[in-house]
Amino acid sequence: KPIHQMSLPRPFYLCDREVTVAQFLEFINDPDTPDSEKPDEDWPSYDKTISATADHPVQNVSWFDAILYCNWLNRREGREPCYERSGGHWKWIPTQSGYRLPTEAEWEYACRAGTTTDFCPGDSEALLPYYAVTNVKQAERCGSKRPNAWGLFDMHGNVYEWCQDWFEDYPKKAEAASQEPEIASSRVYRGGSWYLSGKFCR
Repeated sequence: KPIHQMSLPRPFYLCDREVTVAQFLEFINDPDTPDSEKPDEDWPSYDKTISATADHPVQNVSWFDAILYCNWLNRREGREPCYERSGGHWKWIPTQSGYRLPTEAEWEYACRAGTTTDFCPGDSEALLPYYAVTNVKQAERCGSKRPNAWGLFDMHGNVYEWCQDWFEDYPKKAEAASQEPEIASSRVYRGGSWYLSGKFCR
């Protein structure tokens, strides 16, 4: 896609590593988690063929599983939940300050870490092996490669990362990027994966 201007209407923090299997298992096994806020029953709790240890990134979770994990973590730490069920859908509450998924604009801003190149370390895919887990047989432990300039690990490769946004064409105006999009058919995920080549990490 051509470079286009985006607007970030609020400051934000981003966790420096992907969520691990161990962290997600805490959520699944918490007896205080209501049944209505537990992840899909078909989540493979520990598939060692793709995530060898509890320190590897959690995989095979839906977008809904991801936001329910955020809500659970907010409850556990006494923070404001950022999602509520409304009319059969889960709605993001932008005014809340708890854990949530980043918007696609926030994710890309954090991934680029001040750069304008194809990848955070530069335009060449030759540098990616130092920063990204790609084109291998399984994921690696979270944070096993170099971080970007802002200290964020695995922004390229390892596992795809869910974003808040519905999947749609990029907005034509910068201010439109700050608005919660209308309901569509699928959500955005970014960053590429361990089983794909580097070109998918943008």
